[in-house]
Amino acid sequence: MPKVFYDDMIFCFSDEEDIYEPREDSYLLADVLVNILKKEQFNSIIDIGTGCGFLACIAKKNSENSKVFASDINKNAIKVALSNSSKNKLKINFILSDLFEAISGKFDLIVFNPPYLKKEDKKIKGSQNWEDNNVILRFLKQAKLHLNPHGKILILLSSLSDEKNFKEMEKRFKVKLLASRKIPWEELYVFELE
Repeated sequence: MPKVFYDDMIFCFSDEEDIYEPREDSYLLADVLVNILKKEQFNSIIDIGTGCGFLACIAKKNSENSKVFASDINKNAIKVALSNSSKNKLKINFILSDLFEAISGKFDLIVFNPPYLKKEDKKIKGSQNWEDNNVILRFLKQAKLHLNPHGKILILLSSLSDEKNFKEMEKRFKVKLLASRKIPWEELYVFELE
């Protein structure tokens, strides 16, 4: 069974599960998330498209007093994320949802590591549930309705992301680049949106 580690936490998932395995993008966003949680307190946090629960668990571990929620469109992902939160002794509320469809309420921090590759580039495990290439645009259009006043969004995009996603983000939000990392085939960016 494949395992990934972060800090002193372990995340397990089956090779047969159609769940995105944390990679360079996940680790960059996790590092930024930890740094923000060291400086600021958020009462409510949600990880949209949680996959194996990686970012939700990191959020809960580094913000114990926050209510942490995590959602995914994939039933298997919710089961695996619930198992990983239990293994790491973290209390997280999981919701089966396509983006914000089944989510009510507003949050102080929304975290989103979206599937950002174009449809023709998607050969990565876990991308099959994201056949709608407009998922990032849909997120950007819906997110403000679920954000508390003075709330923040952390989103990861890539040099491979469709340009229209960057334009929509800049049209709807005050955008701040928090981190970037070059890897052999792309450059990764973590943005804070307000």
